[in-house]
Amino acid sequence: MLANDLAEEMAGKSYGSTAGGTIGATTLSGTRAGVTTIDQYHGLVESPPATWNGVGISGAGGWTRSTTVERVLSKSPSTVTTDETGVKRITIRLSRGSTVYAKVSFLRTRSWDSSRN
Repeated sequence: MLANDLAEEMAGKSYGSTAGGTIGATTLSGTRAGVTTIDQYHGLVESPPATWNGVGISGAGGWTRSTTVERVLSKSPSTVTTDETGVKRITIRLSRGSTVYAKVSFLRTRSWDSSRN
């Protein structure tokens, strides 16, 4: 639930930068209300996880949710690149201590933005 909820939130955001290079780590804290692109989630670590408006999630104490956004090769999405390929892989991990209990990964394409407008 905690990983899928964030994945659904991110699915509604735009693709983000098409400039290539490394995606910078987020500076988000507290609320994600102003987030407009998936790039802005890169490096997000919440402990405990919270909703988009910064409200703590009941029962989430002791859990950590971390997010990475990486450019990947379209024909080999397990391969990370700094080149702009039009494809990004989002990975959300849910952990307690050093143990990862859940991981959700999905691909997001630049063409998805134009298809939903």
